[in-house]
Amino acid sequence: ELKSNKWTKLLGKSIFIPNGILTGNYFLHCFTDSRKITWVSNNSGLNGLDSNLQVRYSFPSNTDNESFIKRTIVTGTAEDKRGNIWIATLSSGVYRFNNGKHTQYNIQNGLLSNVVYGVMSDTMDNIWIATSAGLHLLNSKTGYIRQFNEDNDLSARDFVLGSMQKEPNGDILIASPEGLIRIKPNAYKEQKAIYQPYLTSASINYAPAGIYDRYILGEQDKSISFEFAAPAFLHAAQIIYQYRFTGVSDQWITVTADQRQISFTNLPYQVSVLELRCASDPAQLNSAPVTRISIERIPPFWRRPVFILLCIALTIIGIVYLVRFITKQKLAQELKKAELKQTIMKERERISRDLHDHLGAYAAAIKNNVVQLQKQHGDEPSLLQLKENADEMVQSLRETIWALQHEQISITSLSDRFKQLINKIAPNYPDKQIKLSEKFEAARLLSPNEGIQLLRIMQEALTNALRHAAATEINIVIESDSKLTVTVTDNGQGFDLHTQTSGYGLHNMRERAAEAGFQLMIKSAPKQGGTSIQISR
Repeated sequence: ELKSNKWTKLLGKSIFIPNGILTGNYFLHCFTDSRKITWVSNNSGLNGLDSNLQVRYSFPSNTDNESFIKRTIVTGTAEDKRGNIWIATLSSGVYRFNNGKHTQYNIQNGLLSNVVYGVMSDTMDNIWIATSAGLHLLNSKTGYIRQFNEDNDLSARDFVLGSMQKEPNGDILIASPEGLIRIKPNAYKEQKAIYQPYLTSASINYAPAGIYDRYILGEQDKSISFEFAAPAFLHAAQIIYQYRFTGVSDQWITVTADQRQISFTNLPYQVSVLELRCASDPAQLNSAPVTRISIERIPPFWRRPVFILLCIALTIIGIVYLVRFITKQKLAQELKKAELKQTIMKERERISRDLHDHLGAYAAAIKNNVVQLQKQHGDEPSLLQLKENADEMVQSLRETIWALQHEQISITSLSDRFKQLINKIAPNYPDKQIKLSEKFEAARLLSPNEGIQLLRIMQEALTNALRHAAATEINIVIESDSKLTVTVTDNGQGFDLHTQTSGYGLHNMRERAAEAGFQLMIKSAPKQGGTSIQISR
């Protein structure tokens, strides 16, 4: 120092540096990196100068807010093969700096002390760090730190400040109170430790449980917790742990050394396996040994497979018996219906035979007797009326027998029967024109009762029109589409519906329609163009 100006020797030359350019006046270390930046360590920080001695980097270390190096003294610097600058400090451990970003390594990362006397990179791209408590080998790629001191055959624990030097052959020299130490980096190929984790404690429902490789949880056991560790006494904080719960999730979950407690609640009712593994290097986790703990949660009886299968079997048996019972009931009902139907058919046949054999015979005898009386006494009015009544009785019996002989009567069959009636009685009324038209778009079946009642209503409407309406034209239309409709109209004299209380068989027609489920509509008025009778359903 001469008149507060600085003189230093850089690159074999004596260089004058004006006062105030560097952060401090007391220099501890100096080296030039691969980019021709000269790093000068001093009592108040670190400076990086280019080849023109222009300050490119300035990191004051005597304050808390001017740079990332705070309240300490920079004791040395070094560069690894990737261009990272490693900065040693007297109280804050080591920093790695590159492109404006920095990473700190201290006791929390595996150093034995934060007091660093020097730092140096070797030919294998590892970083050697000399501290007040021992020597350290730091893998610059993984951050793993290996420790050396008197406990593992290092002859010195303490070192001289700024005394690290790398020889041309790659050896590193370090001065210590016990003498000069030579390090051959090639002899220290890093052997990464691989550990197998083990359980240190377990609890079920937050109550302590023993250490086992298999746990069985009952129906009331809602949670299980574990704490685990690795047999690593030196570098325990650097161990990386992973666990996964096969049967629940196959994804490995990573935890740090201070997160070695895990808990599980509401586990599924199955056998699951908790797998644990650990290593000091993440790249070794895939090949690390795995500790397995089996956990089985027993479901309640009503969720067990045997009970479920039993319930399914009982349900199937119940369904089978229910189906068989319903089928038998339906079969019995069908048989009963068939028997009743057969009985009804037999009864119909018996009644039709009785009507034919007995009443039919008597009606035919009466008709024959009337004919004999006519031969003897001529066409007296009383005999003519008696003969007409006998004819109607015989015709009615035939129609009743016809209806009873059929289980169902089609509308076409009923229409044909009505045509036969028209053809039979039309010759008796030569001055009247009877027309019948059919419009059948849909087949329709009627029961014997419905058929005979509809036929009787149609006969009564036709008879009334012939006898009492003084009509010259009678039109009958039978339609079967979405509904069944029969319409009988005439062009006669009509009558007053409000004053007509008897005659014309209107009362009987209404009763027959109601009994068979038909709607009966009658339209007529005196001298208003005849009468219209409509039967529909």
